[in-house]
Amino acid sequence: MVSPMPPCERIAGATRAYRVRGMAPAIGVAVVAFAFAVGAVWARGDREVVLDIQLNTGGQVRGRILDGNDDVVVLECDGFPCAFGYDQLLPDGAYRARLAVLTWLRGGREGITAADHYSLGRLALRHQLAGYANRCFVAATKLDAAYRPRGAEARVEFREARRAAGAGRGEQPIAGAKGSERGADAESAGLVFPNGAHVRDEDAARRAAVIAGYKRVGEDIRRQVGSDLALRETEHFLIWTDWARAERGALESWCEEMYTSLARRFGVSGGESIFAGKCPVYCLRSRKRFTQVAGLLDHYDVRGALGYTSSAPNGHVHVVVCRQGGSLAARDAFASTLIHEGTHAFLHRYRSTRRIPMWLNEGLANCVAEAVLGDRCSNDRAAEAVGRAVVSGGYTYGAMFADSGMLDARYYAVAHGLVAHLIDRDATGLVGMIDDIKLGASGGAALEGRFGLTFESLDRAWRDEHR
Repeated sequence: MVSPMPPCERIAGATRAYRVRGMAPAIGVAVVAFAFAVGAVWARGDREVVLDIQLNTGGQVRGRILDGNDDVVVLECDGFPCAFGYDQLLPDGAYRARLAVLTWLRGGREGITAADHYSLGRLALRHQLAGYANRCFVAATKLDAAYRPRGAEARVEFREARRAAGAGRGEQPIAGAKGSERGADAESAGLVFPNGAHVRDEDAARRAAVIAGYKRVGEDIRRQVGSDLALRETEHFLIWTDWARAERGALESWCEEMYTSLARRFGVSGGESIFAGKCPVYCLRSRKRFTQVAGLLDHYDVRGALGYTSSAPNGHVHVVVCRQGGSLAARDAFASTLIHEGTHAFLHRYRSTRRIPMWLNEGLANCVAEAVLGDRCSNDRAAEAVGRAVVSGGYTYGAMFADSGMLDARYYAVAHGLVAHLIDRDATGLVGMIDDIKLGASGGAALEGRFGLTFESLDRAWRDEHR
């Protein structure tokens, strides 16, 4: 169990990741801002549009639109560009936010094109807003008759995608995955294993003991929250979920695809495992269940969060993630959060449990989600849009590159852009940089040693990409 956590600091409705002082585990929280309802929207002056956004967690965001595309809107929040993905918003709010961006981009609603109406209709379908989608396709057809069949085709496409997701056809089941509805009595105190050691076959007995302990914890959680919480076990993960049985194969696929991507990137062979046992992951389909499980496991307040990773100095890690709704958009947002948080768990165990700087940790987690999910994840488009806004507006940021402490949630997209820049320069060099930090080097020394860059020159190079 984790000691009770202090309330998370919230910036523009997003939650910062933070580290608890002393020996308590760290909780890394997924950046959110996930449930908007867009209110009366703008004050216009020289094409300036200000959005008032209400989060369903009770917070409010008000910001000037700086950039936007089919996937994200960038608002100026507390003096810095913040990206909010439409897939993270409540359905009606996502539609209205995208409409506001299009209106801003085109200089008024009369400038919205047939292609814009069509793309807005597709967004509506992703969020299960059939009525909005129909109106958009009709508007597109009025401007260009060629869109009549395309609207009908889009409806069929999304209907089939929903059916496939509900039937578990979107992802392939993992070979060797097995289901279990049972465990043993809860008792896991005292499980200890070497910090960050890659576990080899000769450690099978210790590995089995750790896995058994995790299963006892999961079974205790199951008895307290409901018998519909089932265990799915894969090569590297213990996945407890209350998702419908037909959908569970997707969870197994996302977790193992993430692990494979990271293992390939960091040179972890098939005979080794980052996790001393297997990584426990709780995948939940309601905020009520999310709140229950987080409270039982970690005494953690999850208001404002979609997921988090708990990582202890002795090497224990677990991930807890919540799905917000049943639409395709909500499913993809869940997958992105799951992979992001799972990457934190992997990085905590890699080489040692020494923490890497938050800008590097958060940026790489975003990049991995993008690499695994492709176009279903909007992290790269958010990073690009924020980069343009930062450069065009001449924005500067605060303590981005600190070796320890918090990373302001407004800077996550910038962190993604910085890490992506380093990967494009030399992906092997980035792994070496993390190796050096895990073995004791400072972030600045590792960056200079592997790339010949200072933080200032990295920032300049990243900005040059967006000029």
